[in-house]
Amino acid sequence: MKTPALLSLLGLIPSAAFAAHGVGLGQPPKYPANFTAFEYVNPNAPKGGTFTTPFLGAFDTLNPFTLKGNHEYGISMLTLDTLTEQSMDEPYAVYGLIAEDIALAPDGLSVTFKINPKAKFHNGDPVLAKDVAASFNILTKDKAAAPMYHFYWSDVAKVETPNDRTVVFRFKQRNSELHMILGSLPVFSHKSYPKGLAAAPNSLPIGSGPYRFAKAENGRISEFVRDKKTTGRKICPCAKAATTTTTSASNTSKTKLSASKG
Repeated sequence: MKTPALLSLLGLIPSAAFAAHGVGLGQPPKYPANFTAFEYVNPNAPKGGTFTTPFLGAFDTLNPFTLKGNHEYGISMLTLDTLTEQSMDEPYAVYGLIAEDIALAPDGLSVTFKINPKAKFHNGDPVLAKDVAASFNILTKDKAAAPMYHFYWSDVAKVETPNDRTVVFRFKQRNSELHMILGSLPVFSHKSYPKGLAAAPNSLPIGSGPYRFAKAENGRISEFVRDKKTTGRKICPCAKAATTTTTSASNTSKTKLSASKG
């Protein structure tokens, strides 16, 4: 006979909602609320130097979200943070990055993210609920946006901001992964595209990631510099882990991306 606890785990009956530092699909997250770093990274990795890596093709726009154009590779990867960070040593689990905690509603029809008060954009503004809502609405409703965003989060009915640091996504129907998939939302300032994406086809989003965009040359080379003032890198172990992993360029002070012909 299945117990209520087991039925709740399987998603067959609702359970009491509670805010968590991380969530896993089908099993509890591996790391506790007070963890200091993912096991596969070196939190004390030295910072400095220059990392140069090639990428296929060239680019003609610095706006990473538009349908039209060949997008620059590093803008989304290096200058933007997401609500959560997915761990690499679990089947599927995410932990708060910009979000301080995550709470799935008992009926499975909404998820609430609380924004970490330490999270700030590169321009010094705090990351607020209105920025998260603006990011979601622009990516899913702006006609100039790449359609993958609309399809990716098509089961979201609406987004609400009950206060400055709380964002609620309400779903059209139950979806066992949607509350976790929403954690991959790239968050940028609401000041980034006040007139929409079509009016800013070559404009950078204002992000909170570990790097700032420095320059681009002839659609072939782009350069990013580590942002030493961004507090977003210090708000949680995920942020620290993401900037020091030995499998990325994030522990260098400068990153260059060079186009190559394929």
